[in-house]
Amino acid sequence: MKRLFVAALAVTLASSLALAQGGPGRGKSAIGIGAEVSIPTGDFNEFAGTGYGGFGRYLYGMDAKTAFMLTLGYTVWTEEDLGVGATIQPEAFRIAAGSKYFLSKGFYGSLEIGTDVYTFTRTGTVVGVEGSTWRFMLPVGLGYEMGGFDLSAKYYIFDLDYSSFSVTLGYNFTL
Repeated sequence: MKRLFVAALAVTLASSLALAQGGPGRGKSAIGIGAEVSIPTGDFNEFAGTGYGGFGRYLYGMDAKTAFMLTLGYTVWTEEDLGVGATIQPEAFRIAAGSKYFLSKGFYGSLEIGTDVYTFTRTGTVVGVEGSTWRFMLPVGLGYEMGGFDLSAKYYIFDLDYSSFSVTLGYNFTL
């Protein structure tokens, strides 16, 4: 799954280098790439440290203030000590769809819905375990876009007890 994400991100980046800067307007498209830092909150904080990842995004301008978004991403969180000689390290492959609405020049709010496919590796002195699961997610965010650069803060809600706060920095290439 990591290889698939890296390949998709490389294709997105390579095809985007020759394109103009900026986000979409009415009927226009853009491709974005970016990096993310994720801080787990709630009970997720007990199983994950700080996370780092990247994403690719397609944007389509529905009107002058609204853009549809389709996002693919990958995040890996640092290993967390569970005590008694055991550690766990989660990773997530993300797919989400939603929109961003510009509140004023450059400032926007965003809402997406999607799923995270988690894999985790638990190591211990007696036994190691690997597994996977998935969760629906609802990222809610605020951001600022200028000259193609896109800075945002998002709160990912997985359920009432598991969530994370993320800061992303990206760049959108207008098609």
